[in-house]
Amino acid sequence: MPEHHDPAQPHGAAAHACTCGAHEITRACPLDCLRAVLPTAALNLLARAWGAPFDPPRTAGDVVDLYQQRRLSQIRGLGPRRAAEIALALRAAALISASGHARQEPAPGQAVTAGI
Repeated sequence: MPEHHDPAQPHGAAAHACTCGAHEITRACPLDCLRAVLPTAALNLLARAWGAPFDPPRTAGDVVDLYQQRRLSQIRGLGPRRAAEIALALRAAALISASGHARQEPAPGQAVTAGI
């Protein structure tokens, strides 16, 4: 089982298969796991983070943090269209809510209840 597997990911989270194994995308997943829900052009811009005053994000959680801090625009070439694609991908992966807030992942072993 991959070390970043989280069986308690919220219902409806995007599942994918990657080199680390088939699982639902969590904040701990490497950036490449977002390939299942994110267009290649946006993923490549994130992976390089050209001109940004920060290191490229390494995990899906890093991308969530940059999105919430409104820092994606600091990456050269990542404009409003790509930022919207990233937001949609984060929602598809159930990493953020429809309103853009990060979803709280339950503690390991804690069940996810519908409606939370």
